Amino acid sequence: RMRPEILAKVIRGETVEFEDEVPYLTGVRHVRVSYVPERDVKNKVVGWIASIVDISERKRADEALRKSEEQFSRFMQYLPGLAWIKDIDGHYVYANAAATKTFRVPREKLYGRTDEEIFPAETAKQFKTNDARVLDEKKGLQAIETLEHKDGVLHHSIVNKFPISDGEGHTILIGGMAIDITDRMRAEAALRESEQRRKLAQEAGDVGIFDWDIVAGRTYWSETMWKFYGEERTDINPDETFWSAHIHDLDRERVKTNLRRVVKSQGMEFRDEFRIVRSDGTIRWIEARARVSRDESGKATRVFGVNLDITSRKEAEEKLRVNDNQLRLMTGS
Repeated sequence: RMRPEILAKVIRGETVEFEDEVPYLTGVRHVRVSYVPERDVKNKVVGWIASIVDISERKRADEALRKSEEQFSRFMQYLPGLAWIKDIDGHYVYANAAATKTFRVPREKLYGRTDEEIFPAETAKQFKTNDARVLDEKKGLQAIETLEHKDGVLHHSIVNKFPISDGEGHTILIGGMAIDITDRMRAEAALRESEQRRKLAQEAGDVGIFDWDIVAGRTYWSETMWKFYGEERTDINPDETFWSAHIHDLDRERVKTNLRRVVKSQGMEFRDEFRIVRSDGTIRWIEARARVSRDESGKATRVFGVNLDITSRKEAEEKLRVNDNQLRLMTGS
């Protein structure tokens, strides 16, 4: 039986199309029903052309697709990492909860926008470069990408990007998944630093060891270093007082210049001899050697080095120089 509201439209001469369920020998079938009015030359409705199309198979396919999409969505939401999909022009068409949280952009503002519209220029550039490689090479790639998170820290992630094709093999979308490896990289870096310090200690013997973390802006001193400068570990921060309080006025600028040159240069090793002023006012001579650790881009991140007290050697050299001068005066040479 036709529903009253549909019957009213048919009587008014409107074209009507609707879906309905009808009983059948093998069960309920889904159909699409349409009524198209026929009119005479005076535009008066004189009849209707009715058609019924069985759409049961399409409805089953639609329902299967809906369930599949729901399963996909649930899987992506609980994925232990970021996941997203873009069209070939770089517009976001999907992102899971982890991605929108990390991007700090809700879905309604993320979808339809590109990386250039969301992230700082340098961040967007690295994302776009890797997307372009996927499109050009038509295959997946793995890379490390960086993004500043809400905590203000630059996080590193292993990112897998891959093309998504239609039934004819044409790339229509770009998928992406990312796992944050920042903590792992920190642990690996700490292990490397510890190993470098251990090797320095083995190589140096009873000398002072220092580790200047350029990125974090802090310096580690071994116990011997503190003794060299006549300070207790709790008394000072070596970053703040080292140059002004302990490097002799006559040597300070030269040592600073040499160290800056080594940090900026590739492959150079720092080596210098200079006077220090201990906390008790006595002056000692130090020989310093250091090497620079750099990141993948070549930027200096740390300076590892050793200090050796060479005061006795310097005093012996000065005595020898004085003796040589006296000998020259005596011999007239």
